[in-house]
Amino acid sequence: MSTLNGFGTLFYGWRHAEGEASTATKWLAAFYIPLIPLGRYRLKVLTNFSNERTKLKATPVGLLASREDHFDIVDKTPIHWGEVLLTYARTFFGLPLLMFAPILIMWLLSTLGWLPRYESQADTPAWLSIAMIAFAVASLANVLCWPLWAIRKSRGMRIGG
Repeated sequence: MSTLNGFGTLFYGWRHAEGEASTATKWLAAFYIPLIPLGRYRLKVLTNFSNERTKLKATPVGLLASREDHFDIVDKTPIHWGEVLLTYARTFFGLPLLMFAPILIMWLLSTLGWLPRYESQADTPAWLSIAMIAFAVASLANVLCWPLWAIRKSRGMRIGG
């Protein structure tokens, strides 16, 4: 299983079981976005996530980052279509909602008139300017962190248990 700048094959829909092989669906992906399910497998993760390296290579078109994950495939199982639909829902609805929730909340508050409006920059209190800068930084961090979390999960990492 490998990707080059997010293009290739990935496992999504992980179901980890203690002492047993995990199950996951293999997907054809672009920019780490699952596009086409290729099959469901029972497998064991062999990648040592605490001691791995990303391979970087400079090319005329830019920097290429690649990472290879290793799995021991136990057997192939039928595709679980409910899990496929859940993966699509999480990818194309849930992840963008999480990424842009702070911006959507501010837009909603502004639309409802719940945010104060000031005539000029000079009228704006200092605390509000600082709060808006902090909000912008938090929004940017949110947009970056959720996709990274999703990519880590796609690689079979157990996050949060």
